[in-house]
Amino acid sequence: MNSDIKLVPAADKTLKIIEHMAKHIKEGCGVTEIANALHYNKGTVHPILQTLISNGWVERDLPGKYYLTSKLSYLGSQIELENKLTSDFLLVANEMEHECGELINLHLLKSMTHVVLASKVVSSVHTIRVDFPLGATIPVIASSAGKCLICEFEDLSLRRIFQECHARYTDTTIMEEDAFIKEIHQVKEQGYALNKGEYEDGVCSIAVPVRNGNGNITASMNIVVPETRFSNGRQKELLALLLEKAAYLSSLRGYRAKEE
Repeated sequence: MNSDIKLVPAADKTLKIIEHMAKHIKEGCGVTEIANALHYNKGTVHPILQTLISNGWVERDLPGKYYLTSKLSYLGSQIELENKLTSDFLLVANEMEHECGELINLHLLKSMTHVVLASKVVSSVHTIRVDFPLGATIPVIASSAGKCLICEFEDLSLRRIFQECHARYTDTTIMEEDAFIKEIHQVKEQGYALNKGEYEDGVCSIAVPVRNGNGNITASMNIVVPETRFSNGRQKELLALLLEKAAYLSSLRGYRAKEE
Protein backbone atom coordinates (compact mmCIF):
# COMPACT_ATOMS: atom_id res chain seq x y z
CA MET A 1 0.00 0.00 0.00
CA ASN A 2 1.25 3.49 -0.85
CA SER A 3 2.40 5.10 2.40
CA ASP A 4 1.16 8.47 1.16
CA ILE A 5 -2.46 7.25 1.11
CA LYS A 6 -4.45 8.35 4.14
CA LEU A 7 -7.25 5.99 5.11
CA VAL A 8 -10.50 7.16 6.62
CA PRO A 9 -10.88 4.69 9.52
CA ALA A 10 -14.70 4.60 9.51
CA ALA A 11 -14.82 4.05 5.74
CA ASP A 12 -12.15 1.35 5.94
CA LYS A 13 -14.04 -0.49 8.69
CA THR A 14 -17.33 -0.20 6.79
CA LEU A 15 -15.85 -1.72 3.65
CA LYS A 16 -14.25 -4.57 5.60
CA ILE A 17 -17.59 -5.30 7.30
CA ILE A 18 -19.33 -5.42 3.90
CA GLU A 19 -16.64 -7.74 2.54
CA HIS A 20 -16.99 -10.02 5.57
CA MET A 21 -20.79 -10.11 5.24
CA ALA A 22 -20.49 -10.92 1.53
CA LYS A 23 -18.62 -14.10 2.47
CA HIS A 24 -21.55 -15.10 4.71
CA ILE A 25 -24.38 -13.78 2.57
CA LYS A 26 -26.72 -16.74 3.03
CA GLU A 27 -26.44 -17.36 6.77
CA GLY A 28 -26.09 -13.72 7.85
CA CYS A 29 -23.83 -12.31 10.58
CA GLY A 30 -24.27 -11.14 14.15
CA VAL A 31 -22.60 -8.08 15.69
CA THR A 32 -20.40 -10.19 17.98
CA GLU A 33 -19.38 -12.48 15.13
CA ILE A 34 -18.33 -9.55 12.94
CA ALA A 35 -16.49 -7.86 15.80
CA ASN A 36 -14.56 -11.03 16.65
CA ALA A 37 -13.73 -11.85 13.04
CA LEU A 38 -12.42 -8.37 12.26
CA HIS A 39 -11.05 -7.55 15.72
CA TYR A 40 -13.32 -4.52 16.11
CA ASN A 41 -15.26 -3.38 19.15
CA LYS A 42 -18.97 -4.20 19.10
CA GLY A 43 -19.54 -0.52 19.81
CA THR A 44 -17.89 0.22 16.45
CA VAL A 45 -19.67 -2.49 14.46
CA HIS A 46 -23.22 -1.78 15.61
CA PRO A 47 -23.48 1.88 14.48
CA ILE A 48 -21.88 1.01 11.15
CA LEU A 49 -24.51 -1.68 10.61
CA GLN A 50 -27.27 0.77 11.54
CA THR A 51 -25.91 3.26 9.01
CA LEU A 52 -25.84 0.55 6.33
CA ILE A 53 -29.44 -0.36 7.19
CA SER A 54 -30.58 3.25 6.87
CA ASN A 55 -28.99 3.42 3.41
CA GLY A 56 -30.49 0.17 2.18
CA TRP A 57 -27.29 -1.90 2.16
CA VAL A 58 -28.14 -4.19 5.07
CA GLU A 59 -31.27 -5.64 6.68
CA ARG A 60 -31.76 -7.29 10.08
CA ASP A 61 -33.99 -10.19 11.10
CA LEU A 62 -35.63 -10.71 14.47
CA PRO A 63 -33.00 -13.12 15.88
CA GLY A 64 -30.41 -10.38 15.36
CA LYS A 65 -28.70 -11.56 12.18
CA TYR A 66 -27.66 -8.98 9.61
CA TYR A 67 -27.79 -9.62 5.85
CA LEU A 68 -26.58 -7.70 2.82
CA THR A 69 -29.45 -6.58 0.61
CA SER A 70 -29.42 -6.81 -3.17
CA LYS A 71 -28.09 -3.24 -3.41
CA LEU A 72 -24.50 -4.41 -3.75
CA SER A 73 -25.54 -6.92 -6.40
CA TYR A 74 -27.49 -4.23 -8.22
CA LEU A 75 -24.53 -1.83 -8.27
CA GLY A 76 -22.30 -4.65 -9.46
CA SER A 77 -24.81 -5.38 -12.19
CA GLN A 78 -24.79 -1.73 -13.21
CA ILE A 79 -21.01 -1.77 -13.54
CA GLU A 80 -21.22 -4.97 -15.54
CA LEU A 81 -23.87 -3.34 -17.70
CA GLU A 82 -21.41 -0.61 -18.65
CA ASN A 83 -18.75 -3.26 -19.26
CA LYS A 84 -20.21 -5.03 -22.23
CA LEU A 85 -23.30 -6.80 -20.96
CA THR A 86 -25.67 -4.74 -23.09
CA SER A 87 -23.69 -5.09 -26.30
CA ASP A 88 -23.36 -8.85 -25.77
CA PHE A 89 -27.08 -9.11 -25.04
CA LEU A 90 -28.01 -7.19 -28.17
CA LEU A 91 -25.91 -9.49 -30.35
CA VAL A 92 -27.53 -12.55 -28.80
CA ALA A 93 -31.05 -11.11 -28.74
CA ASN A 94 -30.99 -10.03 -32.36
CA GLU A 95 -30.21 -13.61 -33.34
CA MET A 96 -33.03 -14.80 -31.07
CA GLU A 97 -35.51 -12.39 -32.59
CA HIS A 98 -34.83 -13.78 -36.04
CA GLU A 99 -35.71 -17.21 -34.67
CA CYS A 100 -38.76 -16.40 -32.56
CA GLY A 101 -40.04 -13.02 -33.78
CA GLU A 102 -40.93 -11.81 -30.28
CA LEU A 103 -39.88 -9.08 -27.84
CA ILE A 104 -36.70 -10.03 -25.95
CA ASN A 105 -35.72 -8.13 -22.81
CA LEU A 106 -32.75 -7.87 -20.47
CA HIS A 107 -33.65 -7.02 -16.85
CA LEU A 108 -31.62 -6.07 -13.80
CA LEU A 109 -32.65 -5.60 -10.20
CA LYS A 110 -33.35 -1.95 -9.48
CA SER A 111 -34.14 -2.63 -5.84
CA MET A 112 -35.25 -5.52 -3.66
CA THR A 113 -38.78 -5.11 -5.00
CA HIS A 114 -38.47 -4.00 -8.64
CA VAL A 115 -36.65 -4.89 -11.84
CA VAL A 116 -35.62 -2.41 -14.51
CA LEU A 117 -35.67 -3.00 -18.26
CA ALA A 118 -32.04 -2.42 -19.27
CA SER A 119 -32.10 -3.43 -22.93
CA LYS A 120 -34.44 -4.98 -25.50
CA VAL A 121 -34.90 -6.18 -29.05
CA VAL A 122 -38.40 -5.58 -30.41
CA SER A 123 -40.33 -7.98 -32.61
CA SER A 124 -40.12 -7.22 -36.31
CA VAL A 125 -42.58 -9.91 -37.39
CA HIS A 126 -45.95 -9.64 -35.70
CA THR A 127 -48.52 -6.88 -36.06
CA ILE A 128 -49.91 -7.69 -32.61
CA ARG A 129 -46.97 -7.47 -30.24
CA VAL A 130 -45.93 -6.35 -26.77
CA ASP A 131 -43.43 -3.63 -25.93
CA PHE A 132 -42.18 -1.79 -22.83
CA PRO A 133 -40.01 1.36 -22.74
CA LEU A 134 -36.37 1.12 -21.70
CA GLY A 135 -36.00 1.98 -18.03
CA ALA A 136 -39.46 0.67 -17.18
CA THR A 137 -39.70 -0.84 -13.70
CA ILE A 138 -41.88 -3.80 -12.80
CA PRO A 139 -42.50 -5.35 -9.36
CA VAL A 140 -40.59 -8.61 -9.01
CA ILE A 141 -43.65 -10.47 -7.73
CA ALA A 142 -45.46 -9.99 -11.07
CA SER A 143 -42.51 -10.38 -13.45
CA SER A 144 -40.95 -13.54 -14.86
CA ALA A 145 -37.60 -11.73 -15.01
CA GLY A 146 -38.02 -10.55 -11.43
CA LYS A 147 -38.78 -14.04 -10.18
CA CYS A 148 -35.55 -15.29 -11.76
CA LEU A 149 -33.50 -12.47 -10.26
CA ILE A 150 -34.64 -13.23 -6.70
CA CYS A 151 -34.92 -17.02 -6.93
CA GLU A 152 -31.78 -17.61 -4.83
CA PHE A 153 -32.73 -15.18 -2.05
CA GLU A 154 -33.40 -16.54 1.43
CA ASP A 155 -37.04 -16.96 2.48
CA LEU A 156 -36.74 -14.09 4.96
CA SER A 157 -35.86 -11.69 2.14
CA LEU A 158 -38.56 -13.15 -0.11
CA ARG A 159 -41.21 -12.58 2.54
CA ARG A 160 -40.09 -9.00 3.03
CA ILE A 161 -40.19 -8.42 -0.71
CA PHE A 162 -43.73 -9.77 -0.88
CA GLN A 163 -44.89 -7.70 2.10
CA GLU A 164 -43.44 -4.52 0.61
CA CYS A 165 -44.69 -4.75 -2.95
CA HIS A 166 -47.57 -7.18 -3.29
CA ALA A 167 -50.64 -5.70 -4.92
CA ARG A 168 -53.35 -6.97 -7.22
CA TYR A 169 -52.40 -5.95 -10.74
CA THR A 170 -54.65 -8.49 -12.47
CA ASP A 171 -56.85 -11.42 -11.50
CA THR A 172 -53.86 -13.78 -11.83
CA THR A 173 -51.43 -11.83 -9.63
CA ILE A 174 -50.14 -13.97 -6.76
CA MET A 175 -51.76 -12.61 -3.60
CA GLU A 176 -50.78 -15.22 -0.98
CA GLU A 177 -47.34 -14.97 0.61
CA ASP A 178 -46.82 -18.72 0.94
CA ALA A 179 -47.88 -19.26 -2.67
CA PHE A 180 -45.33 -16.65 -3.74
CA ILE A 181 -42.55 -18.36 -1.75
CA LYS A 182 -43.51 -21.72 -3.25
CA GLU A 183 -43.37 -20.33 -6.77
CA ILE A 184 -39.93 -18.76 -6.24
CA HIS A 185 -38.65 -22.10 -4.91
CA GLN A 186 -39.99 -23.73 -8.06
CA VAL A 187 -38.25 -21.14 -10.25
CA LYS A 188 -34.94 -21.92 -8.54
CA GLU A 189 -35.45 -25.66 -8.99
CA GLN A 190 -36.55 -25.62 -12.62
CA GLY A 191 -34.31 -22.78 -13.82
CA TYR A 192 -36.96 -20.57 -15.42
CA ALA A 193 -40.00 -18.47 -14.54
CA LEU A 194 -43.38 -17.88 -16.14
CA ASN A 195 -45.73 -14.92 -16.05
CA LYS A 196 -49.24 -15.50 -17.34
CA GLY A 197 -50.90 -12.12 -17.26
CA GLU A 198 -49.90 -11.35 -13.66
CA TYR A 199 -48.92 -7.72 -14.34
CA GLU A 200 -50.98 -6.86 -17.42
CA ASP A 201 -53.94 -8.80 -18.74
CA GLY A 202 -53.11 -10.76 -21.87
CA VAL A 203 -49.33 -10.27 -21.56
CA CYS A 204 -47.25 -13.38 -20.87
CA SER A 205 -43.54 -14.06 -20.59
CA ILE A 206 -40.93 -16.67 -19.85
CA ALA A 207 -37.55 -15.85 -18.31
CA VAL A 208 -34.22 -17.43 -17.42
CA PRO A 209 -31.32 -16.10 -15.34
CA VAL A 210 -27.95 -14.83 -16.58
CA ARG A 211 -24.97 -15.52 -14.31
CA ASN A 212 -21.53 -14.00 -13.89
CA GLY A 213 -18.17 -15.70 -13.42
CA ASN A 214 -18.89 -16.31 -9.74
CA GLY A 215 -22.13 -18.10 -10.54
CA ASN A 216 -24.29 -15.27 -9.19
CA ILE A 217 -27.45 -14.25 -11.00
CA THR A 218 -26.84 -10.71 -12.24
CA ALA A 219 -29.44 -10.34 -14.97
CA SER A 220 -32.45 -12.04 -16.47
CA MET A 221 -33.58 -12.50 -20.06
CA ASN A 222 -37.21 -12.92 -20.95
CA ILE A 223 -39.37 -13.24 -24.03
CA VAL A 224 -42.68 -11.40 -23.83
CA VAL A 225 -45.66 -12.40 -25.95
CA PRO A 226 -49.42 -11.85 -26.15
CA GLU A 227 -51.42 -14.56 -24.42
CA THR A 228 -52.76 -15.69 -27.79
CA ARG A 229 -49.26 -16.86 -28.77
CA PHE A 230 -48.37 -18.53 -25.48
CA SER A 231 -49.55 -22.11 -25.93
CA ASN A 232 -47.77 -24.93 -24.09
CA GLY A 233 -45.95 -25.89 -27.26
CA ARG A 234 -44.83 -22.32 -27.86
CA GLN A 235 -43.62 -22.02 -24.26
CA LYS A 236 -41.37 -25.05 -24.75
CA GLU A 237 -39.92 -23.58 -27.95
CA LEU A 238 -39.22 -20.22 -26.32
CA LEU A 239 -37.75 -21.83 -23.21
CA ALA A 240 -35.32 -23.93 -25.23
CA LEU A 241 -34.18 -20.83 -27.12
CA LEU A 242 -33.79 -18.79 -23.92
CA LEU A 243 -31.83 -21.49 -22.11
CA GLU A 244 -29.42 -21.83 -25.01
CA LYS A 245 -28.82 -18.11 -25.45
CA ALA A 246 -28.70 -17.27 -21.73
CA ALA A 247 -26.10 -20.01 -21.25
CA TYR A 248 -24.02 -18.41 -24.00
CA LEU A 249 -24.45 -14.92 -22.53
CA SER A 250 -23.48 -16.25 -19.10
CA SER A 251 -20.39 -17.87 -20.61
CA LEU A 252 -19.37 -14.47 -21.97
CA ARG A 253 -19.56 -13.20 -18.38
CA GLY A 254 -17.13 -15.94 -17.35
CA TYR A 255 -19.67 -18.45 -16.01
CA ARG A 256 -18.93 -22.13 -16.40
CA ALA A 257 -21.81 -24.46 -15.61
CA LYS A 258 -21.02 -27.39 -13.34
CA GLU A 259 -21.15 -30.77 -15.00
CA GLU A 260 -23.81 -33.13 -13.68
